[in-house]
Amino acid sequence: DVPVEELSASESSITHAGSGRSGTYGEFASAAAELKPPQDPPLKPRSEFKLLGHSTPRPDLPSKVVGEATYAVDVALPDMRYATVAASPVPGGMLESVDHAPALAISGVLRVIELPEAVAVVADGFTPALKGLRALQPVFSASERGSASTEAMYAAHTQVLDTGEGEVDHLAGEGETALANAARTVDAEYRVPYLAHATMEPMAATAQVSDQRCEVWAGTQDPLNARSVAAKAAGLDEEQVVFHNMHLGGGFGRRLPGAFDYVDQAVRIASAMSPAPVKLIWSREEDMQHDFYRPALLARFKGGLDQEGQTMAWVSRFSGPGDFGAARPYYGIPHQEIITHAPPDNLRHGSWRSVGHSQQGFFMESFVDELAVAAGKDPYQYRRDMLAEKPRHQAVLDRVTQMADWNGPVAEGHGKGIAIVECFGTAVAQVAEVSVDSNGQIKVHSVWAAVDCGFAVNPDQGLAQVQGGIMFGLSAALYQEITLKDGAVEQRSFPDYRSLTLADAPHLEVEFVASNDSMGGLGEPGVPPIAPAVANAVYAATGKRLRTLPLRMS
Repeated sequence: DVPVEELSASESSITHAGSGRSGTYGEFASAAAELKPPQDPPLKPRSEFKLLGHSTPRPDLPSKVVGEATYAVDVALPDMRYATVAASPVPGGMLESVDHAPALAISGVLRVIELPEAVAVVADGFTPALKGLRALQPVFSASERGSASTEAMYAAHTQVLDTGEGEVDHLAGEGETALANAARTVDAEYRVPYLAHATMEPMAATAQVSDQRCEVWAGTQDPLNARSVAAKAAGLDEEQVVFHNMHLGGGFGRRLPGAFDYVDQAVRIASAMSPAPVKLIWSREEDMQHDFYRPALLARFKGGLDQEGQTMAWVSRFSGPGDFGAARPYYGIPHQEIITHAPPDNLRHGSWRSVGHSQQGFFMESFVDELAVAAGKDPYQYRRDMLAEKPRHQAVLDRVTQMADWNGPVAEGHGKGIAIVECFGTAVAQVAEVSVDSNGQIKVHSVWAAVDCGFAVNPDQGLAQVQGGIMFGLSAALYQEITLKDGAVEQRSFPDYRSLTLADAPHLEVEFVASNDSMGGLGEPGVPPIAPAVANAVYAATGKRLRTLPLRMS
């Protein structure tokens, strides 16, 4: 019973200064629910923010640093059993037969379980389970993919681009017609390989199943969908499933809906071992060779320049899925034509950090660099001129070139490359400085990044996300690829699927460029620009244009 002007709302409480009375928001919730809310409430200005825009330490970090955080592989329950599995090395193969005896002869092995698509060994520990599994010689049915190879795969991609009819991804103006009338044209072909997620924690889940209840412990990026998968595997209603979502030992898209095969397997194995709980852990080899991979793509580009060297036409065709409009340039090019073609599938696909932007960002920003060279113009200025209607893109380009001293001197044998990619509502410009030694080894010395995400809610956490994205993208740009031979994935573990190490890590500088645009993401946008920035830097250092990932000089 006081004027509203005498009340203040702060730190989850409403206070009347005159009487000293106060109450928490929760105490007023029921009464507030009866009121009609204002349609256009005034928003608190950013200058008064106490939490948003200020770095707040993550409460989970101390437990992770000292090893106290519990991941799916750490779950421990009374009377728990351990399991591991092996599926057909060639996708599509189904289990036909397996002699259980060699596994059962291993001390600690309790049971061999045959699944339609795999064989599982259950033991009183993970080590005997793995030893038992490796003692088996399962026979899998032949798969139509049994002759697949990396060379044949790219040949098939080439064929669909040569002869196949694609689907329109984007049209603006008259692409091919404008190309025919251009003063000069530039052609280029790029390709990127399959990539695994290679999460530090392999796939793991613990399940306990009874007649009317299923309980699951696993790390996922969507526990509600994972719960549905568990319910179906157990033959129960979702309400009968309790799902405990654990810390992720890496996700990057591997633990998203559609990729919960490890949850499904854990529940089916636990059903066979009921009522004992069973923890399923995939071996690193199983994890590497049965991923939901980032698709391999082949892309062809044609660019048309006018008499002044400005890009007037952009025509691209690529083999593979289109994701989130990733192939559509944000540059002011009047004539654009983008066609996607569907190649034969050799491996199952899944989301990979930044999804289609990781591939299309490499294609697009490498090709823009080639257009700039053909026009005889500075790659930074060429981009900036084509972004006249994109002030936030110009702002991050301007800032990153200032950070990197773009026009300053470069050490002998070094080169700088630039790239900008917008995805998930965030624009990121990066400059990389590299050198190439006499053996053709590429060394990335420094990376600068300017980021416009609209507003960074927790700047320190956002900084870590962008830094991690750059390192993640560098691993793929410099080292990583999944190859096929006789239908099977050749890579088995980190020695042949290399990730960036501390010794390889470049000096990093990341800055946020403030704007009033809508807030965008930060977990993924740091990834796409790094590969083209490094490739463009290699060109600046050596004059050699690299159009295939991972980047190799020969």
